[in-house]
Amino acid sequence: MVEKFVAPKFDLKARRVVTIPFRANLATASDICDATNLITYPFRIIEVEMIFTDDSNHLIEHVWLVGRSYVGFAATTPIAGLPGIDNLFRRESPAAVFRGRSIIRRVPCNFEFPEGMMRVHLYTRNYGPYALDYAAQVTIEAM
Repeated sequence: MVEKFVAPKFDLKARRVVTIPFRANLATASDICDATNLITYPFRIIEVEMIFTDDSNHLIEHVWLVGRSYVGFAATTPIAGLPGIDNLFRRESPAAVFRGRSIIRRVPCNFEFPEGMMRVHLYTRNYGPYALDYAAQVTIEAM
């Protein structure tokens, strides 16, 4: 007699998924680097999203960075270019910056940080002749 097959119990573990927003008003010809709190657990970045309004007209530039240290600055603090931490999209593109107009730009990705203890940074530059608002977010998932 043949034994009846019994499928193993499917145990799907819940994973923590967090969307972290970035938002500010940026003065003309200035830049800002904002950072998340320290992410202490192993995680992966699954998506970044940037909202480019109609008035941004390719004048707002975003660069996604990751590093252990905090390099966040107030909008009024001048920054001498990009902070010296890792650009998330530099592996695939030598010009790893995002610009746009009248678009919500979603970039799915899968960057893993199994050791945790990292911060995600958003460096934003306003090349426009007037102050502009920007909004962006990063979605992370615990590993």
